[in-house]
Amino acid sequence: FNQFTEQFSVSQLAELVRQLRRLEIEVLVLPGNHDDRASMKAAFDQPWADAEHLSWAVDREGVRIVGLDTQRPGADGGLFDPEREAWLAEALAGADGRPTVIAMHHPPFSTGITWMDRDMLPGADRFEALVAAHPNVTRIVCGHIHRPVQSLVGGALATVGLSTVHHVALNLADVSPIELIRDP
Repeated sequence: FNQFTEQFSVSQLAELVRQLRRLEIEVLVLPGNHDDRASMKAAFDQPWADAEHLSWAVDREGVRIVGLDTQRPGADGGLFDPEREAWLAEALAGADGRPTVIAMHHPPFSTGITWMDRDMLPGADRFEALVAAHPNVTRIVCGHIHRPVQSLVGGALATVGLSTVHHVALNLADVSPIELIRDP
């Protein structure tokens, strides 16, 4: 399992930035549970929030895109604490009714995979209430689970995308072991 928990080195992040620049498109990133915030902030030039967390908000083509950093350093699970709640409330209010997409690493809902759901996102109930209060939030895109899963959160469709590395096995037993697989 340790092979999946290593952080990117500074040189690896520099190479990632170099490769992403070749795409000639804007790339916005968020830290996952294994990323180092300081290294990411140094490697990527983007509109980071003036906060300890690496959240951001941008307006593109009439859509507000909000990147919410849910990382809890040193832990696999995330966190939606009062500081991030206040920051997100301000970012959503700034949308002025425009369609809004929230990107975040940790899903704000239970997946049914018990070992992944434990301590997934403390504060998810407050997150859901905040989203429900902003009906212009149309999508929530997430990671962390490394497999496709969807749910409604506060009236918005929340989607976990595929991973380019290992995947979490879909084991919905009440008690399931940590199980990572290599799907195509």
